[in-house]
Amino acid sequence: MRFRFRLSALLAVMAALLLAFASPALAKGGTGGGGGGGGGGGGAGCAVIQSWTNTLTTSSTGEPVVTMTFGVNNQCVDEFGASRAMVELDTYDTATGKWLTGFAQGLNLGLHYFSYGEPYVPADQAPAQTITFSAFRINGQVQDSRTFTYAQLMQMVQPAA
Repeated sequence: MRFRFRLSALLAVMAALLLAFASPALAKGGTGGGGGGGGGGGGAGCAVIQSWTNTLTTSSTGEPVVTMTFGVNNQCVDEFGASRAMVELDTYDTATGKWLTGFAQGLNLGLHYFSYGEPYVPADQAPAQTITFSAFRINGQVQDSRTFTYAQLMQMVQPAA
């Protein structure tokens, strides 16, 4: 009985020490709660939006289209050397914040380009929507992102009057 009590006490102390010393170490690694990669356009993460262009083009049916092209450099790897990053483009209702549409795609290591098109409308007729393009680690930690409204997107490519 006495032996079991000592063993239980020893295990409890070891568990407490493990928690006391492991938590700060995990937080500093960037995959826990405390630090690591950037977010929100800082460009400090392992998946970085390196370029972003908007161009006014014409679709195959002759309609004007705004083509957004993003260049993303992915250098996120896990402990096994596998790529661990994704990109995501989401559209929200600006007034309510309600998610409307989006897509996500996994990334291999290296530089990748993504193009996404929206029908062109004059900026004053643009729907009240917000577009966010994000690059993030597979664990959901945002590394870099760009956010703009639909009207801002249309203003960037609006033809001169």
